[in-house]
Amino acid sequence: MSNLKQIGLGLLMFAEDHQRKFPDNLSEIYPKYISTLTTFICPSTKISEKEVIRKNFNVCYDYVSGITEEYPEDCILVYDKEENHKGEGRNVCFVSGSVKWIPREEWAKIYQQHQSSIEAYKDVDKL
Repeated sequence: MSNLKQIGLGLLMFAEDHQRKFPDNLSEIYPKYISTLTTFICPSTKISEKEVIRKNFNVCYDYVSGITEEYPEDCILVYDKEENHKGEGRNVCFVSGSVKWIPREEWAKIYQQHQSSIEAYKDVDKL
């Protein structure tokens, strides 16, 4: 949860410097906004090699690209991969920067809310 909070803050700082737009991928926030590679490694995973992260910043976390700070706060920004935490649930960082543990049973509902929020935002944006 701590890593995702740090990643979320790094993404928000990036957005402040780039007209409220989040980066295309997580690698863009390293090292200026997050200086430690281990922040991109979930402590519950078996991955420990920093070199692996340098090649793929999405090894432990999935990042939703293409959204901005203007999207609804309940949109998902970055979240644990399914295999983290033995599949019991995921830590999720939202556009607001808040991080929440989502049990496996609730994931589909939270993800559907995320999708609905994105669609609603796009529909309003078209008006």
